Amino acid sequence: MSFKHKTLALFVAHACCTSVLAENAATTLEPIVVSDLSHTTLNLDQNKLEKESPKDLKAIFATTPNINVIHTGHAQLGDIEIRGMGSSREIFATGANRVTMELDGMDISPSFYFGHSSRHGRQYFDPSDLKRVEVHKGPNSQGVAGHVRFQTKDPHDYLLPNQRTGAQLRAGYLGDSDAYYVGITGAALLDEHSSALVSYTRRWFNEFNNKGGLDVTGSQRTKSNPSSGYSNAVNSKLRYSPNDRHKFTLNLQHYDLKRTAYLEDSLGTTTTRRGTKTVHHNTNIQKNQRHAIAFSHDMQQTNHSIFDHLHWQIALQQTKSTSRNTGAVTSTSGSPPPSTPKFSQERSLDGFKTKTISLKTEFNKSLGQHVVHELHYGLKLQYSQMQALRQTQSLNEQGSNTRTSAFFPTQQQWQSKLHLSDRISFGKSGLSLTPSIHLTQIRIKPKTENVSKKNREQLFTYKDTAIGYGLRVDYALNEANLLSLNYQHATRLPGYGENNAQSYGHWPAKPNPHLQPETSDGIELSWRSAGAIGQQTTTLFYNRYNDLIYLDTTACYADRTGQVQVPCDLANEKGRSYSYGIEFDGKLNLDTIGFAQGTYLNAGFAYSKGKTANKQPQGRLDPLTGFVGLGYQQPMDVWGIEGKLKFAAKKKTKDLPANQGFEGLPGYAVVDLTAYYNVTKQLYLGIGIYNVLDKKYARWAMARGDIKHGNYDKHTEAGRHFGANIRYHF
Repeated sequence: MSFKHKTLALFVAHACCTSVLAENAATTLEPIVVSDLSHTTLNLDQNKLEKESPKDLKAIFATTPNINVIHTGHAQLGDIEIRGMGSSREIFATGANRVTMELDGMDISPSFYFGHSSRHGRQYFDPSDLKRVEVHKGPNSQGVAGHVRFQTKDPHDYLLPNQRTGAQLRAGYLGDSDAYYVGITGAALLDEHSSALVSYTRRWFNEFNNKGGLDVTGSQRTKSNPSSGYSNAVNSKLRYSPNDRHKFTLNLQHYDLKRTAYLEDSLGTTTTRRGTKTVHHNTNIQKNQRHAIAFSHDMQQTNHSIFDHLHWQIALQQTKSTSRNTGAVTSTSGSPPPSTPKFSQERSLDGFKTKTISLKTEFNKSLGQHVVHELHYGLKLQYSQMQALRQTQSLNEQGSNTRTSAFFPTQQQWQSKLHLSDRISFGKSGLSLTPSIHLTQIRIKPKTENVSKKNREQLFTYKDTAIGYGLRVDYALNEANLLSLNYQHATRLPGYGENNAQSYGHWPAKPNPHLQPETSDGIELSWRSAGAIGQQTTTLFYNRYNDLIYLDTTACYADRTGQVQVPCDLANEKGRSYSYGIEFDGKLNLDTIGFAQGTYLNAGFAYSKGKTANKQPQGRLDPLTGFVGLGYQQPMDVWGIEGKLKFAAKKKTKDLPANQGFEGLPGYAVVDLTAYYNVTKQLYLGIGIYNVLDKKYARWAMARGDIKHGNYDKHTEAGRHFGANIRYHF
């Protein structure tokens, strides 16, 4: 069957299944949660996370259309993209944090990409501790392109019924990177008012085994560079509830990761107008580290004039990411005649550090009887400090040359944010309106340390205020069908790397104190339905982006001899870029139409189109992408099995920007088989065979912009591989 026919069949199946779901609706949808975020969400609960046992951020969203986790640098995970928008993936430190992330209410540090070697991603926690993941797609009060919430497990999640103490042992293996993990968690009810847990997970991993890689030394290498590493994660919670109205939680978290990569693709000799360079060896060591402590209080207060529920949290966290390169080089300069070859040892250390103190308060209040107002409002105060430094050292027969560079000064940032939303329900009509507004103020002050006297004169303090707003209309046709129309206007104020730049490596910088906030507008029409036969969510969306921040290198790149020092211009992009499309996610319980009890079919897909500000096709958007799964879950949930087809259509050249050297990518269809067996209530076994047919394929989000003459081997996914995990509760 051709992919064109597959696509048509998928849309027909979608139309048929959703109509059947509507006709057979019998169960009630989950209640609408009062929130100032967008309505379109992906919810991954504890049951799904434990069965899939994802090893990292990428694995969490492996089968979710229109959500991608991008690699950066030497195989580390970089940033999350939603509907083609996230980090810019440029090397000029712009565009970070367009999709925001939080873990237990604490903001995850933004990614930072700069130059040829500064690659600092957002993998600062281990997914084995996760209880719930929520993805809010598109513009909302937290992110200009989306927001992701991660929630870790509580003590009672590890306790069996009627248990006061309990523990979990876990271990697993995944063959795509020859990765292993082990973990242990202990939890206890200390008394009738308090509980606690301590969790530890250790992982070992190697290079990603891409299917199409060519295992040679030098620039022709497309196999992943050899690497190995490990990570440690510690998560602990102490919870105290003196009564039903108060709950206090102390959360302590630690994460560290180290990966050593041998950069065999950089070895060998290259010749340019500047001379000849031979790299004899080159090694990179990447380290990530995060420490966090948070204290929160939840309070239920009926008949209070200001709130029914109050949540506040104060948190302190610190992240540090370093990338250390060590190499040996022989070089000549100038021609003709070439200079005498010089041997040197080159070392560099790129670091990115953040420190954050935050206070968040959230209030909920319900008012009225026939016309009900459900108010959700709050305040966020946050202070953060960010620093990026590069240290280089060259050792040769003339001696040692050491230099510390600060392309961006250390910055202090103060942020305050107010938000308010009100869900207004009109009796039993099924109609509700939710207007929302949020106000963000930011102040960024640079420090003068590691900044030359000349450049200090250009430093400035950045201040700005941005307003966002939205309106959501929900109409419940009945207890099992909900129609929603949602509009959101979101903003992103300039961040680190977009203020007070001193240089962009080879080129001087031109700081811009007049940068405007990035803005986005999103419109979504969605239909949710749930019944005995299954459930589904269908969403039509349109997202528009204005004033995106980028580095204009037109002038500074024009002269590459270094003789003319024309500064680069950091600016807001003129014009609007936009994307639109459809997303579907659903499950059909096949036992309601004659199949064996426990048999089901689930499917999801996303299709998007769009234009950039200069009217070119949106090359960042995925082609039609989705999955179809057929599975069986034993009625008592003793065991289950599922076969899943993951697919993507071809990325065509006509859907890419013209005259920029971009090439398309073939489509794919790969099969995964997974199964699980609950041996006892305490013992769980899960196994999987992934890419069963051993297909060679690549995901567009990873390969785009780096396909040369049809060759995308460097970015191929793993071939056939196996995975297994085991958990034991006692």
